[in-house]
Amino acid sequence: MKKFGQMFLVGLAMVFGLGLVAGNVQPPVASAAGTEYYVATSGSDSNAGTNDAPWKTLPVP
Repeated sequence: MKKFGQMFLVGLAMVFGLGLVAGNVQPPVASAAGTEYYVATSGSDSNAGTNDAPWKTLPVP
């Protein structure tokens, strides 16, 4: 009976330990591929917002 108690405690410790490990797994981080827009004091709001043709101000959605 003593052997069964020891095995039960070892099994319980393993299950608990695996639960802690599984609970600490971080989900994958979502990342968005963004588009770069450029703004310059010498730009124009009718430009495309690129490095060669920057906007003067940021557009308001």
